[in-house]
Amino acid sequence: DQRARDPLRVPLLSEPRTEYCMQMAQLQLYQCMSAARFRYENAFCLSQRAMRDVGSCISAVARPDTTAMTPVPGRGG
Repeated sequence: DQRARDPLRVPLLSEPRTEYCMQMAQLQLYQCMSAARFRYENAFCLSQRAMRDVGSCISAVARPDTTAMTPVPGRGG
């Protein structure tokens, strides 16, 4: 069982600020993908929204600052 091997994994990702950050990152990904018209725009959305925004949510779990949990708005597409 994954919980037995990594007991911090589930509580950290279910923390309210992290959950909100992940929801916002998902929303931005969906918006970006729906506005994309060309293949390179799809690649941009995946790299920026799916990878960078989600990565910032996960990496920000360890930071005590409450503003660190929200993805950076307005960067790119």
